[in-house]
Amino acid sequence: MVIRTRNCEFCEYKIYPGRGIVYVARDGSSKLYINYKSMTLDKAKTKSHMIRWTTAWRRKNKKLKTAGIVKRRRRKRTKRLKNISGMTVEQVRERRKANTGDNADKRRREIRDNKRKNKNNKRNQGGANRNQKTANRNVRGGGNRGR
Repeated sequence: MVIRTRNCEFCEYKIYPGRGIVYVARDGSSKLYINYKSMTLDKAKTKSHMIRWTTAWRRKNKKLKTAGIVKRRRRKRTKRLKNISGMTVEQVRERRKANTGDNADKRRREIRDNKRKNKNNKRNQGGANRNQKTANRNVRGGGNRGR
């Protein structure tokens, strides 16, 4: 025997026959609540996803395992190459293959060179800054000491 259950309008809990409170509004619409607490919260226009014990909050904060919803994997569209101003598709492909490797190698070389330059600059500047700091410390009366 199958028992027909309905869900609470506020917290979405299952309500079995003979349980719950039916609230009938002036316009004739009826709502079923599991208890007085959920009815008063709904009447006060409290958002159910803000109350921690409701199913809506659990769904919003990813505490529920949603069964049955499976994301479909989509195929990536393949780009079609077209002839470009007198060049055939094969020539375009060859050009692209030739350029991608060269550009990547150039970029790697530039990054490596920049890192080396930055290291050398830091080494050269680091010594000068240290000497300057120690020279400032050794000067007598060289600062306002809370006077």
